Amino acid sequence: MRRANGTGNVFKMKGKARRNPWRVRITVGWEVDELAGKSKQIVKTLGYYPSRREAEAALNEYFEDPYNIGDKDMTFQELYNSWSEKYFPTLSGVSSVRTITSAYRYMHIIYKMKVRDIRVRHLEECLKDAYIISDKGKDKGEKRYAREVLESVLSGCKEI
Repeated sequence: MRRANGTGNVFKMKGKARRNPWRVRITVGWEVDELAGKSKQIVKTLGYYPSRREAEAALNEYFEDPYNIGDKDMTFQELYNSWSEKYFPTLSGVSSVRTITSAYRYMHIIYKMKVRDIRVRHLEECLKDAYIISDKGKDKGEKRYAREVLESVLSGCKEI
């Protein structure tokens, strides 16, 4: 059965025997060759699936809640930068921005990791072993661990 225009396509790959022979593609844009007067589709692959039914389901799921195909290789640092550009202007005070920026500095372990590859163990490592190199004060140039900062804050709370 044919799909409506602009809703992607599902087809079986020919050639070798494959575990996932059903390919799902969507059109993300058009490329126009003005000299020849022709246009060409720009397509991206959503994935490969073992059965047509699963491929159709994946395509339908994509169109229910589309996402940006190009973001699948986004690093944590790129995600933070794009998010902070949109979120920081909505905050009421400079203190909120400073708090978020300070917490982000402790996540340097995962800056260059692709978001899709980040697992709970990576986040736990950031929380357990996170540090920054101080650029101010008497500890300038030394590692400052997050757990030390947290312990000093908590000990201050106990005294109150």
